[in-house]
Order: sequence, then C-alpha cells, then structure tokens
Amino acid sequence: MAKKTVQLPDGRVQEGEVVRTKKVEEPWNVYELTDGTTLRIKVVVSEIIRLDGQFTPDGDPVYLVKSSNIVSTEAPDEMRQRPGTNAPGSKSGQYL
Repeated sequence: MAKKTVQLPDGRVQEGEVVRTKKVEEPWNVYELTDGTTLRIKVVVSEIIRLDGQFTPDGDPVYLVKSSNIVSTEAPDEMRQRPGTNAPGSKSGQYL
C-alpha cells in the first residue's frame, strides 16, 4: 500500500496508508420531505487513507475518507419552475 501525507481539518499533518477498495455497494439514501419533495443522496468514495498510529477510543483504526455527494431532487409539479427561469441574473427565482 502507498503512503500519503494529508492535512487534517485541525491543521495537523498526518501520514497514512492509502487503502485499496473494492466497491461492494453504493446505495441511494431516499428522504421524503414534508413539502412533497423526494431527495435521493449517494456518497461516492474516491480514496480511503488509514492514519498511522491513530485509533478511536474503542481501539479501531482511524480512516480519512475522500468522497463526493450525488443529489437527485424530485419536486411536486406545483413546486417546480419553468426551466431557465432560475438562471443567474434572472429576475424570477433565487439560488440559495
């Protein structure tokens, strides 16, 4: 396994080992919101690093996981807006 140096969120630099992965399953998490919208969210992992000498209070090794979130939205028709009317610079609709 390859070694890699990473910077942790608290600013410390830590060395670890890149752990090879084999995708077993990447399911969608589905959430039904009270406004009738359905959100589907999937986490896609791109790299996993086991931090050298770092362990949880239970003794398990600590892993740094690099990932991306994929989000799909299905809103009820009455909440939808005509495509293109929410573009930057448009006077109708706003982005968060």
